[in-house]
Amino acid sequence: MFSLCVQYGIKSRQIDFANAFVQADRDEPIFLALPPGFSNSSSTHCMKVTKSLYGDACAPRTWYDHLTTALAAMDFVPSPIDPCLFLRKDCIFLFWVDDAIICSNDDSVISSVIQDLRNRKFDIDDDTGVGSMENYLGIQLAPDASIPGSLHLTQPHLISRIVNALGLTNAKSIPTPAVTILHKDADSEPHEQWRFNYQSVIGMLNYLANNT
Repeated sequence: MFSLCVQYGIKSRQIDFANAFVQADRDEPIFLALPPGFSNSSSTHCMKVTKSLYGDACAPRTWYDHLTTALAAMDFVPSPIDPCLFLRKDCIFLFWVDDAIICSNDDSVISSVIQDLRNRKFDIDDDTGVGSMENYLGIQLAPDASIPGSLHLTQPHLISRIVNALGLTNAKSIPTPAVTILHKDADSEPHEQWRFNYQSVIGMLNYLANNT
């Protein structure tokens, strides 16, 4: 979609569904124990929850059904290739959980889609400024001045998280990879003082490598 928008001059806008999962109603209620300190807490009372909740195993599917039902009522048709891509003759709607991009040749069509969703009681945050796909799923996009008609993709916030997770905020950086084999640094701090969540850091590195 980024490529198509640049190539054909398609207008776009990013929107975010605030507290998305909670916006969807559950087919069946769940019952929860009252939290500590609740005014009427007792063993004879509980909470009846009719909205989907974060942490509920059914919540992602419930939210997906809630959103796609509304899109279908707005004459959008799901793509047979991607279940998060919905098409209409004048508009394209692409979403990932609670982040969405609406693309069209006409700004008024995009505005009407957003208003229609709001009329259907969806709580939406949207960037109405120019270049609305400037930041999507943590990826910053900006026109590349050196190559007309192109986008420059970066992920500075994710890179900062990785650096911080590794304790390398104040490390001495170098612009090129090592030209020789790296050996143990006997003068460095013991490994135990550099503990970090290996699985989390590798996951962030993979996401960074596969996106930008």
